[in-house]
Amino acid sequence: MLNRRGMCHLCGRIGPLTFEHIPPKRVFNDKPCVAETVEALVRTKGRSGRKRFPRGMGKHSLCSQCNQRTADIYGGAFAEWTSQALQFAGAVGEDAVLHLGFDLYPLKVLKQIAVMCLAETDFAPGYHTELRRFVLSPARRHCPPKYRFYAYFNPIGTPRISGMGVALNVRTGIRFMVLAEIGFPPMGYCLMGTEASDEQVARRLRLCDITPFSRCELDERRHLWLRIPRLDPLGPAPLAFRGKEQ
Repeated sequence: MLNRRGMCHLCGRIGPLTFEHIPPKRVFNDKPCVAETVEALVRTKGRSGRKRFPRGMGKHSLCSQCNQRTADIYGGAFAEWTSQALQFAGAVGEDAVLHLGFDLYPLKVLKQIAVMCLAETDFAPGYHTELRRFVLSPARRHCPPKYRFYAYFNPIGTPRISGMGVALNVRTGIRFMVLAEIGFPPMGYCLMGTEASDEQVARRLRLCDITPFSRCELDERRHLWLRIPRLDPLGPAPLAFRGKEQ
């Protein structure tokens, strides 16, 4: 339904915006849900970070053309990847360190995750220009060097969605920036930069760096062994997990 106007987070054109399901509707995100968001926490003045999404988690942020085109090109590969992840997610223990085998189209999967992150993160003219070009050119390889994409298993955790934010570990003093995080069972994804503090946080949490997916050709299918941690999102703050150092 075209009921809002604004700037498309992919092509940058101003016009009607469609509701972008984050993650796509075909991966079980087609029913009402409640998710933790910083937006809700601010709106309720700290009382609750929970926000209800009547038709699945998402946001009005893409024009109809970008929404449909990216779904057609990348959506099927992402759905297949999610189905494989679902088979593993429930069996991975909280402290397990396992290499799991996936058969996938890496570049298509990564670009769908990039679409999700761009759709959610804060946006203005000139934002994320290189990353948007990477997404809008299907055959283009190699993610822009200032970005890193990470994945984790989230089999039973509360869904969480957040745009750009800065977090501080009060014990260590490490300050890091998260450009977007989408935690929706069975997986969670995070877009970060490449500052030393960002990469240090990713290592501490043992997040799986999936940025190398971008080295593949668009229609190249690969069998990859990946070490993906299981994490349980806690509250609306990005990269806050139950049982992990906050």
